[in-house]
Amino acid sequence: DDDHGHDDHGHDDHHDDHGHDAFHSVVLRLPMLDDHEAFIRNLTATVAEHGLLRAKGFLAIRGKALPLTVQAVGARVDSYFGGTLKDDEGRLVLIGLKQTDMAAIASSLGGEMIAGGMIAGAA
Repeated sequence: DDDHGHDDHGHDDHHDDHGHDAFHSVVLRLPMLDDHEAFIRNLTATVAEHGLLRAKGFLAIRGKALPLTVQAVGARVDSYFGGTLKDDEGRLVLIGLKQTDMAAIASSLGGEMIAGGMIAGAA
């Protein structure tokens, strides 16, 4: 008897299917910020709350000559002053899984979604 307690599904049901998921990306436009440390704290909390995979961009900070470069990979968020901006508004690219609520993230960060779309995952 080859029945060992799980004949209702195949062994293939145990594999991780993330390689077939689609990713959702958006670009946020953000106004000039007064408190970059508060923004980074908020971004860190928002990444954790919504499971955002990646964020990267440049933010305009009042009183600073250079923009704040921000990069988040998973729960790790790094920032430093450097780079260039074309105007006084920041841009932040966000990448999450297709079910990630980008509108809620944009609202939490005080930004406006200006572009976005689905990115097909690798097979």
